[in-house]
Amino acid sequence: LRTPAYLNEDFSIIKRAPVNERLNIEFRTDFINAFNRVVFGNYMPGNVFGGATNANLSDPATFGKLSSQTNGPRTIQFALKVYF
Repeated sequence: LRTPAYLNEDFSIIKRAPVNERLNIEFRTDFINAFNRVVFGNYMPGNVFGGATNANLSDPATFGKLSSQTNGPRTIQFALKVYF
């Protein structure tokens, strides 16, 4: 069976710098879902993998309606570490 692609790119940028012979710092930036791609939930109600709708088959107005997202939005995290 074919399904839509699940694209969710994460990456990090790290810069390490010595301050003196005993002290080092590391600056890190993490990008989670860097390109902010949306992955919609399953549009078929009652599926084993978790339906994205509250639709029922007797109501044609809600059949196949996408109402949830399975991945999160873009998140950027900054960190500064000091090593001594």
